[in-house]
Amino acid sequence: MVARRYYLTASWLAHAVPLLTADRIAKDNARPKPDDKMADEENTPKSDLVEVQINFRVPGRMPGVYAQHLFIQPGPDEVVLSFFEIIPPLVAPGKSEDENLKQLRETGVVAECVARVIVPHARFQGFANAMQQIAAHIATNKGTAREAVAT
Repeated sequence: MVARRYYLTASWLAHAVPLLTADRIAKDNARPKPDDKMADEENTPKSDLVEVQINFRVPGRMPGVYAQHLFIQPGPDEVVLSFFEIIPPLVAPGKSEDENLKQLRETGVVAECVARVIVPHARFQGFANAMQQIAAHIATNKGTAREAVAT
């Protein structure tokens, strides 16, 4: 599990965490905050921000999927990332290689969407920068990304 500190708006927390009362949020807002903040909060007044720790956890039952293709679809408020896995076709026994290739050319292959991730515009630039950092590391280290760090 990875833990990081973020600043979230009090109105978001009031909807997301009903146990936080307006008095508690106001009291927490009275504490001084460090200057580092998320890019989407630059226009938010400091009095509207609440510092929280977010514990990132990947459950053991979370399936890992393999994706060879990615569609990126920008929207008015978010970017949709759709990941696709190509399903290898079944080869009919008893047919020649030429017959199988002809059928493959006629029917094509299926690319199944295995995951869709919707990212708000405010966070997408950070994700894109992290992916560029990893891609550059892979390119300079001949395919290894163990030392690259994503945020």
